[in-house]
Amino acid sequence: MKKKWDLNSVKAEAKKYKYQSDFIKHSPTAYNAAWKNDWLDDIKKLLKEKLNKWCFENVKKEASKFTSRIEFSKKSGVAYHKACRNGWLDNVCSHMRHANIKWTIELLHKETKKYKTRKDFKDNSSRAYNSARNQGVLEEICEHMQKKLPWTFERVLSEAQQYKSRTEFCDKSYQASVVAKKNGWYEDVCSHMDVLWEEKWDYNSVINEARKYKFRSDFQKGASGAYGKARNMGWLVECQSHMEERPLKWTEETISAEASKYESRTNFAKNSGSAYKAASDKGILELHHKNSIYECNNIKAKIIHAFQKK
Repeated sequence: MKKKWDLNSVKAEAKKYKYQSDFIKHSPTAYNAAWKNDWLDDIKKLLKEKLNKWCFENVKKEASKFTSRIEFSKKSGVAYHKACRNGWLDNVCSHMRHANIKWTIELLHKETKKYKTRKDFKDNSSRAYNSARNQGVLEEICEHMQKKLPWTFERVLSEAQQYKSRTEFCDKSYQASVVAKKNGWYEDVCSHMDVLWEEKWDYNSVINEARKYKFRSDFQKGASGAYGKARNMGWLVECQSHMEERPLKWTEETISAEASKYESRTNFAKNSGSAYKAASDKGILELHHKNSIYECNNIKAKIIHAFQKK
């Protein structure tokens, strides 16, 4: 069953980490509890934020050490890719060779010989790439490059066989793993891999977990993992066979109908606490109690009269 997080237990959990990012990564349930209950301000006081090493200024400073984009990408890959992702590349590489060159077709042919794929060409020499595209010669100068191959089953299988676990496969060959999942090949291409985890929710454990709950909504909320597994595997009917639907909000009509089942307030309160409380909150407890007694007395009178006739 899920751990119940209160403010003190979340604080205790947060104190195990130095940085906010580590807390979020290694204890997501505690972080979610803090977020849902508006405790984050208190929790953040206990943690530090990691400094962003590769801000624009640091990336530009790093790029200044190199004379070409290829050298920059090879010798400082993290900074280079940060520049690419944030659209800083042209700015931080403005001092490098080819920054202000006029790209003729001859120079473009010479430039493309350095790259094996269009992606490498675009990433490492974006000005030349854009110039070639604008001049309408991109196809011509990229003829020698490797063309992007489609992810067929055989190619995905070959890729997956390079990895020992599913986690490694997904981390290091994300695109291939996505294609495998989308096409229903994932289990087949990963059949040789080591299982690094034991599945928690099998049929019996889901059934046992479901027995802890009276209402379906409580099961879904309190054991979302087990509920999700049951839904995906088609076990919900068996899991919820003993459960009840949570009663609707009590109205005067439903309170009256419920109160009529009992002969005394004590029984009403004991056996239908939520209806009793709703009647009390609405100020109609006396009315419905009297009505229910009146109806019960009428029924008793009718039964006695029937026996007397006999």
